[in-house]
Amino acid sequence: MTNSSIASSSGLASEELTERLRLLAIQSLDQCGKLSEIADRLEYQSANIPGSIVLLKQLADVNDQTNHKEKAEHIAEQIARIMPDDSPFIMDYVRLLYRLNKKDEAAKWLEKSLLKQPNRLFRDYEKYQDVLERKYFLKILEKLDNKTIVQNSFQIFYQIQKELGNPETKEQAKQLFGKFWNITEISDKEQNLLRQTAVRSLHNCEDVFFYPYYQEWMIDVVSPKNHELPINPFQITYWINHNPQTYTTSFLILAKKCDKLQEFCNKLQQVVAAYESSKQTTNQQRYFSAKILEAATLFACNQSEDGIKIIETLEKEKRSEKVLADAILTLGLMMDQCPNPNINRAIQYYEKAFEVNSHRAYEPFFSMRLALLKLQHQNQEQQQAGIETITKYLRYMLIGMKQCGDKSGTSVGGAYFSKETLVDLTENLGTALVHSGRSDLVINAYQELVDNQSWFETLRNNHEQEIFSQKILAIRKLAEQN
Repeated sequence: MTNSSIASSSGLASEELTERLRLLAIQSLDQCGKLSEIADRLEYQSANIPGSIVLLKQLADVNDQTNHKEKAEHIAEQIARIMPDDSPFIMDYVRLLYRLNKKDEAAKWLEKSLLKQPNRLFRDYEKYQDVLERKYFLKILEKLDNKTIVQNSFQIFYQIQKELGNPETKEQAKQLFGKFWNITEISDKEQNLLRQTAVRSLHNCEDVFFYPYYQEWMIDVVSPKNHELPINPFQITYWINHNPQTYTTSFLILAKKCDKLQEFCNKLQQVVAAYESSKQTTNQQRYFSAKILEAATLFACNQSEDGIKIIETLEKEKRSEKVLADAILTLGLMMDQCPNPNINRAIQYYEKAFEVNSHRAYEPFFSMRLALLKLQHQNQEQQQAGIETITKYLRYMLIGMKQCGDKSGTSVGGAYFSKETLVDLTENLGTALVHSGRSDLVINAYQELVDNQSWFETLRNNHEQEIFSQKILAIRKLAEQN
């Protein structure tokens, strides 16, 4: 491998390392009292080799280190007059401007560089955050051409999603999302890819601003189209505390927050009616998806009986088997979480969903959720099975808390849990056992696994940890009171 290929493959990381080592060397020379000598030598060399960006940059660094700020700024202005937009030294120059507190100037030069080489922006976005404020990067994204946006849509919407969590850039990120969503002069296929990626970035977003975009996409994926279904709307899109959401359930949460459930249901019924009146049900996948989405929306609207009728009709239709299998988790979640849960059907769908999604990472959710549902079942055998599973996972959670200490999470029972998840699940499982009349199982688990509360000492390092320990102790107290 040549030197140039090594430099190219290592990218910004090697540039940053070189820059830091060079600045450390300057600081060491300063501490040894030799920096003025170096400065004189650089002055002489730059005078004899006019236009050398490397020498001028080194001279600016030395003057910056020796607190000759005005001289460093003057040299920086010299560099700006002679450095081309595609110079390999732009990032070094940007860091110099940043240290001289010339952030707007640094942003201008970085923008020039990144618009010529946008892949560097997507590859090293977080590292650029050390150099410039986030708002500058959203401005750079805004100036990208359509081809670059489509080719890098995943990275772009990933960064927009992150900026939505920043109060300083949230509104700017929203406007950029809307602009990219409505890009024209691209093919239907490219627009489909772009919007599909945009929706992925909304999976855990409950901001009402995004409802029209999400709704437009949900209608689009079940409407008659010449191209294939772009993405399965019943696919798992994210997990919170080992609880999954699909695109459908995530969207319906947002629709409920916006008080738009019935309006969306009406739109879906129009889509279904259009299929049936034009006899386009031969486009089976989209038609069946539209019917299942209608049923899920009816569950969310507290019209469970109507939703179940739709599902029962589809279950009799052999051609709908594949789509029903894809939607099985969505149906379980909706029948579990709707205003009037259907416990029997939720259990049935969760068990089928686990067969489809049998990955070990999913096991805790299905096992615990099924156990909590079985606890509410009228059948005593089902109740007992639920109690046994809940007790097992309560012990796992307590063991996990004991192992966790002051770490952010730990692996227990074959799966990784964050500390927040361990606490939440301990609370949910312990409370369920208490309410089912089995406080004794909670007390036994605590007595066996908690040694005179000594392990809570590791949690009492800060306010957040103290809250965790209080929650865990509260479950035992609840059990003892019952």
